[in-house]
Amino acid sequence: MQESPIELHQFSHSHFNEKARWALDYKNVPHVRICYLPGPHLPLIRRMTGQNQTPVLGIDGRFISGSTTILETLEQRFPAPALYPSDPDARAEAVSLIDRFDRELGPELRRAVFDTTIDDAGYAVATFASEKAAWKQRLYYAAFPLVRVAMTKSMNITPETGRRSKERVDELLDFLAGKVAATGYLVGDTFSVADLTCAALLAPGAFVEHPDMKEPEPRPPRYSRLCAEWAAHPAMQWVLEIYRKHRPPRRGVVIA
Repeated sequence: MQESPIELHQFSHSHFNEKARWALDYKNVPHVRICYLPGPHLPLIRRMTGQNQTPVLGIDGRFISGSTTILETLEQRFPAPALYPSDPDARAEAVSLIDRFDRELGPELRRAVFDTTIDDAGYAVATFASEKAAWKQRLYYAAFPLVRVAMTKSMNITPETGRRSKERVDELLDFLAGKVAATGYLVGDTFSVADLTCAALLAPGAFVEHPDMKEPEPRPPRYSRLCAEWAAHPAMQWVLEIYRKHRPPRRGVVIA
């Protein structure tokens, strides 16, 4: 009996979704990527999982939600190459860093970036609907004013919260630069799930060239200025180096 293919239900270019994509590709796991549009995704994902967020992994007849839970599931199901350190203390440190990045870095970076792009419907289509048919892109463009209202509310985006999130990301970049200064990695001297998580969550603020996270061009002016301001920071240079060394080519087949 043929096994069902592993499915990743995702948003294109989303940094939390990138964690799952990266882990699947790093472990050389063939899979199918099913793309959703932010906003219209809600009833579909809710029906599947009882919650609203992507990514969702379909594996072994189950649906697993949450990027870090997906990483843990993949590590158990496909243990080699390992992403989690084998040493208990190192593993505990990696898990602690992932928790911090998921709670702080990911949401703050997302708010800072969306504050600079949320008013540009064309850029939203280029970011999230580029793999969709032309008619779906037109519909999403027309519907985006309503989607924008919901996204702005759900992420609490205002000029003030956007500014504060940018400042918080600055602080986290300084922390990161200090943390990796000795070995180039967050835990010990080898690549781990902590590096994957941090680099993926920072990718929208960097000039990443990997096709799964290369942002559409031209970027809105405020977004370009934000990324340019961060570009010279050692932590953002580290992100690019981690992508260069450890981000494999895409293994998933995309279904738009």
